[in-house]
Parts: sequence; C-alpha cells; structure tokens
Amino acid sequence: MIKKYISPLFLSTRFYAALVLCVVLFLARFFITWLGDIPFLAVLVLGVIMVMDYILLFGKDKAIVAQRSMAERFSNGDDNEVRLDIKNRFSFTTQLQVIDEIPHQFQRRDVLF
Repeated sequence: MIKKYISPLFLSTRFYAALVLCVVLFLARFFITWLGDIPFLAVLVLGVIMVMDYILLFGKDKAIVAQRSMAERFSNGDDNEVRLDIKNRFSFTTQLQVIDEIPHQFQRRDVLF
C-alpha cells in the first residue's frame, strides 16, 4: 500500500543536497554548541516542504494529462507527424521533462532518444 504513494516520487539532487546539509548541521552540532536546535529545525522545515510539495503535486486527480496523436499508419518515405498534447490543470506553472517511447507503428526496437 505504501508503494502506491512512494513510487511516483522523483527526488531531485536539490533534495539530496538539502538532506546532506541537514546531516552536516547535525555533525557540526557536536563541535559547535551554539548551533543548538538548528539541525532539528532544518529537518523539520525540509519535511514540511516535502509534504506540502507532495500534496500540491498528487492531491489533484489528473492534474497533467498527455495524449499522443498520430496517423493510423505511417509512410516509409515521408515525414510522419507525431504530436503530444499536454494539458496542465494546476493553478501554477510547471516545468516538465517528457519521456516518450517510439510508437509501435515504427516497428523498431533499437531506437534511443
């Protein structure tokens, strides 16, 4: 059941950098006593930001919808148009990276993008 909620997550290098910063703060706390509760606050802020991000992204059902449109059959000698229509239903702008496979009509298995 938990896998259903965790599997769509993609943690970026920014998240890991913030996590490393929290670890460094905890290590520095042993040597610099005036840091006090700053490492705990950093972990708390990181956790709150992560939960807010998760709710914003996955709280709305079908927030980003994509559809591929193309001809029923492709011509071997001509350029064939394959179009991706992407709709953003979020109230904020998003930055996306589209990973799409080659349509099965090409009948090629060795193509990498």
